Amino acid sequence: MSDFKETCIWMSYRYAIGRKSIASVMHAEDIAKHMEWVPMDRWAFTGMDILREVNDRIGWYKNIHIESYGDPTIDIFSVIFQWFTDNPQEDEIEYFVKHEWYVDVVNGTVVRVEERTQGIPEKTDYGSYLFEDIFGDYSDYKNWIKLANMFLQKHRMVTTEFNGKVETQKMYEWWDVRVRMGGVTFEKIYSTEDDYMRGWYTDPEYIKAVLRTNPDIHE
Repeated sequence: MSDFKETCIWMSYRYAIGRKSIASVMHAEDIAKHMEWVPMDRWAFTGMDILREVNDRIGWYKNIHIESYGDPTIDIFSVIFQWFTDNPQEDEIEYFVKHEWYVDVVNGTVVRVEERTQGIPEKTDYGSYLFEDIFGDYSDYKNWIKLANMFLQKHRMVTTEFNGKVETQKMYEWWDVRVRMGGVTFEKIYSTEDDYMRGWYTDPEYIKAVLRTNPDIHE
């Protein structure tokens, strides 16, 4: 029965990842409630397999090129969001669309960014792009990335201080990305295991320190 349950999880996430229906997006949360169906010695494989599916879907973007082959330890979204955090642009959406991105998902780096010379999507009358919108598509993949991180045990030890009380507890890191008329904002935020899939998080004001627990996995 345990093999059957694991197979059900494996088949369902491969079907659901990348689909835009609410049922598909929320299915990651359903699997998170039944992680024990997967033997713990298969958790790392499952986490990397989910990331591989996520990256393969985004790899179909005409301007994204995966430069690495091997077991992924990070998703393309996180790598590119970190690049924009380190290299702010006046218009993140336009910059993304007008460039070619070469990404290493094993080492978690943007290898290079080159100006795009052809196949650039046109803007709509509303100033957005119909295709290759990595910022808008993130919501369809966010829960799957979270689920992969849970299987990979990519948690942090986060120290908080609130009302004079200092405590350290296990939390998971994720990107809060918001698209507004003025551009895109990126923020790394932290959630306890119970709040992670719900999207609840600890107010950054109360976080005093964050310690990685697995330096062998790229962030």
